[in-house]
Amino acid sequence: MKTISTTNAIQMMAWLTVLLLTVAMPSMAQRKKRIMKQDTSINNLVHPPGYQTMPIHQIGKVQKFGGGPQEVILIAGLGLASDKVFAQFIKDNSSKYTMYAITLAGYGGTQAYPMPPAGTSYAELTWHKHSQKVILGLMKKYNLKKPVIITNSQTPTLIGLRIALEHPEKIKAIVAIGGELVRKLAPQKLTPKQRQMGIDVQMAPMWFKTVTGETWDSNMWDDLVYSSNAQNGKRLSDEINAVPVPNLLRYMIEHWAYDVTTELDKLKVPVLAIAPGFSKALDDLYPEASKRFYRTAYIDTWKPAGDKVKVVVVKNAGVFVHQDQPAKVNQLVEEFIKR
Repeated sequence: MKTISTTNAIQMMAWLTVLLLTVAMPSMAQRKKRIMKQDTSINNLVHPPGYQTMPIHQIGKVQKFGGGPQEVILIAGLGLASDKVFAQFIKDNSSKYTMYAITLAGYGGTQAYPMPPAGTSYAELTWHKHSQKVILGLMKKYNLKKPVIITNSQTPTLIGLRIALEHPEKIKAIVAIGGELVRKLAPQKLTPKQRQMGIDVQMAPMWFKTVTGETWDSNMWDDLVYSSNAQNGKRLSDEINAVPVPNLLRYMIEHWAYDVTTELDKLKVPVLAIAPGFSKALDDLYPEASKRFYRTAYIDTWKPAGDKVKVVVVKNAGVFVHQDQPAKVNQLVEEFIKR
């Protein structure tokens, strides 16, 4: 058995403390009871026994909408179906774009991919790469010529950027709505290896593996982070919390374990980040420390990209910016595509 030195043990506990605070801060801001229960009989890092998985050469579902001249790929995150998340955008733009709503495997009630072999680093981006490969295959199948990829939240944003980085000749532009470029895990800048080890060795096995469903739900974002409309935010929270934890968790901590900013110097495709400016109601609810955190997660996250990404912050909008401010998002997307 491999032993751990006292120094490494202290470092591991320090890492875990920082990462636990990272997860916990959103819930603290809600002024509700923050649950931190763990259950060693639970393993959220694998599917439950008997779970039927999606073949890795397939994806959740693909739906075609509209008939406009510009081809667009829509990819939703946070466990949700793309046709539902982008329903208003699809309705508003059916004459401008031909849209392919792609729901990721494990999202929107579809089956997830099989878990990779034990010991596979989350920084390997196993599920992200499966999704990326299938999306590229769908582009070929449907003969898409230079589509615009529009994403929402963290996982689709990383998938879209990786396609743009590896196949710039195939993509016209990326529009990341409410996206998170890279998760801030510590006050200092982490090396890729430090980031990887923080997730692989500490956060995944020591925390996420055994958290209860109650703990998971209570530490998710407040409704107003998702939407400036409280009713819509509650609906989104309920839908996200209904997704099986392993399906959300695998994508999420792959994203956390990977720092795409180290590759952005190679980015040749135009990228627009439409960031949420959030609402006064949310600012009033959240204490100062947590206020900095959600703004760090969704606005400041784009700072490392520099002039490689055009960032527009939309006021009175949550992560689902296109649902809170549809006319503004429609305008921003159209202007960016035409540039």
